[in-house]
Amino acid sequence: MNRKILVRYGEIALKGKNRSQFEQQLLRNMKSAVAGAGAEITRLHGRFLVEGPAENERLLVRQLQRVFGIVSLSPVVETALDFEAIKSEAVRIAGSLSPGPGTFKVEARRANKKFPLTSPEIN
Repeated sequence: MNRKILVRYGEIALKGKNRSQFEQQLLRNMKSAVAGAGAEITRLHGRFLVEGPAENERLLVRQLQRVFGIVSLSPVVETALDFEAIKSEAVRIAGSLSPGPGTFKVEARRANKKFPLTSPEIN
């Protein structure tokens, strides 16, 4: 089973006309960092998606953390485009985490604007 990691990067997104050059260099650096881990990297608008074997997830994260320009890595969980499926998966993930202070906040930002619920309705 493959795992996906969403990669966000920093200031290079602000560099106007040179943006694509900076993104290309970051992509080359990321590919070099994860070489041999069986990962594929897809370019999204303003970020990257790294997909690789589940057994290499920790290695991928460790290697990507060393790439200059990356500001955050987030695990990706895909579900059906259905609110109940999304809610069920969120509850499953929250239940698997170690107990914290007792409360937490959910803040949704929809990548798919065609989803029938607005972000505030999901929250």
